[in-house]
Amino acid sequence: ARHWLAAGLPAEAAEPLRHAAHVTERDGHVRHAMALLDERESIVQDLGVPETDAHRLRAWSHRATLDAYASHLDLARAGVERVLARVGPEAPAPLRAAVYVDAGVVLHRLGRWADARAALERGRDAALEAGDQVRAGDASWQLGWTLGNLGLGDEAEAAFHRALDHYGDRLEARANALQSLASLANSRGRPAAAEALLTECVALRQRLGNQMRLDIATTYLANTRRLLGRPAEAEVLLRPALVRLEANGFVQVVVSVGGALRLAGEGFVTEGGYGDLAVEGGAVYVTDGSDA
Repeated sequence: ARHWLAAGLPAEAAEPLRHAAHVTERDGHVRHAMALLDERESIVQDLGVPETDAHRLRAWSHRATLDAYASHLDLARAGVERVLARVGPEAPAPLRAAVYVDAGVVLHRLGRWADARAALERGRDAALEAGDQVRAGDASWQLGWTLGNLGLGDEAEAAFHRALDHYGDRLEARANALQSLASLANSRGRPAAAEALLTECVALRQRLGNQMRLDIATTYLANTRRLLGRPAEAEVLLRPALVRLEANGFVQVVVSVGGALRLAGEGFVTEGGYGDLAVEGGAVYVTDGSDA
C-alpha cells in the first residue's frame, strides 16, 4: 500500500490497505487497523467510489466490528446499520456473507443475541452459497458464542464443532474453535474435557509460532488446571505467559469465562501488575495500551 501511495497511485493502494487492516487486527492492534481503514475510506471518497461498491461496503462492515471491539458501541451500531441498508438479498453471496457475519459480531457485542443469531445464520448460509468454507466457519464460530449467551449450550457446542468441520486443516482457525469449545466446556462444569481440547489447541499454537496467541491459550489452560484442583501447575503456566504479554505491550488481557480473573482471585496476579483484567463474552483477545 505504501509503495502505491508513494508512486502517486492511491487507487492501487485501497485494497492493500483493507487487507492490511485485517492482518493488523488479527495481531491485536485494533486502533491501528481502524486507522488503516480510515485512510482507505479517505482515498476512495476522494476517488468518487460509489457507496454501493462491494469493497467499500466490506471495509465499512469491518470498521463497524472494530468499533464494537473497542467498545465504541454507538459507532458500531451506526456503521452496521449503514451497511445493512445497502446490502439486500439480491447482493452477491460473498458480499452478503461478509456483511452478515460482521453484523452478527456487532449485534453480539450490543447484547442483541436473537438479532445476532439471525444475522450469523444468514451469513453462514450466504457463505455456503458462495462456497466459502472459511467464512462459514467464522459464522459458526461466532454463532456458538451467541447461542451460549442465549442459554443454548448444546446448540453452541454443535456450532463450534461445525466451525471445526468448515475450517478443515486451517490451523489458526481450528485453534480458535478449540479454545472456544474449551471455554464452553469449563462453563458447563467439564474441566477435564476442556483440558483435552486446550492441550490440542496449545499444540497447534506452538506449531503456528505466534507467541501472543500461544500465551493467551496458555491462560485458558492455566485456569482449567486450577479448576481441576492443580493450582501449582496453573501458576507455573500463567506467570510467564502474562509476563510475556505485558513485555510485548499487551496490558489488557480479556478472558472469557473469567480465566485470568479467577486466577487473580487466587493471588496469582494483581490488577496493578498486569493492567485491567475484565470479562468479555466471546473469544479471548488482547489489546495493546493504545487500543484499550
